[in-house]
Amino acid sequence: MTFAGGTTPPGWYPDQYGQQRWWDGYAWTDHVQAQTQFVPQPKRPRRLPLILGLVAAVVAMVGIGGGAAAYLLTRGPSPEDVVQQWLVAKTCEEEKKLVTGKELDRVQANLNSHDDEITCDYSDWDYSDYTVDSSNIDGSDAKFTVTGTWHYRGTDPDADKEGGFEIHMQLTKLDDGWKIKGMQWCHGNDDDPAECAE
Repeated sequence: MTFAGGTTPPGWYPDQYGQQRWWDGYAWTDHVQAQTQFVPQPKRPRRLPLILGLVAAVVAMVGIGGGAAAYLLTRGPSPEDVVQQWLVAKTCEEEKKLVTGKELDRVQANLNSHDDEITCDYSDWDYSDYTVDSSNIDGSDAKFTVTGTWHYRGTDPDADKEGGFEIHMQLTKLDDGWKIKGMQWCHGNDDDPAECAE
């Protein structure tokens, strides 16, 4: 008995020696058993109607939701997303993509004034423990107050290891998306109360 690979389902089939041999769906195996009454294998369900139904559903969803999906994909990050991206930025280059106006001037000045890029490497600082306490989005302007705890993970033994922070952020919506245009920092540690600075 010969079967074409992939067209006959796996199962026990009688062989030329009066016993049953296991067909794995592609080839005969060495597994055999005594001849028993042959029980036909169930037919595979027809999948074409199911596949056609799924394709029709996807086409319908794309037709109905295509406009909404296109809007969501092209609108860019929300102001909340920009604030979150800024809080986890690790370099001036990453930060530069998220700011505009005087904040962009500040970042560019850091880039221009430090050959060793020490001030432009934020990898020792962790601002991931934060909450957005308040937000106000009005058209193309947004304001956020973010509070949390900063952690210093660097090797300077004299540096404070953690402290609280509060940042008042102003964002604006430009043609290329939301950007941070200003911020006021209130930074503190266990020894000093939080001080705010522009």
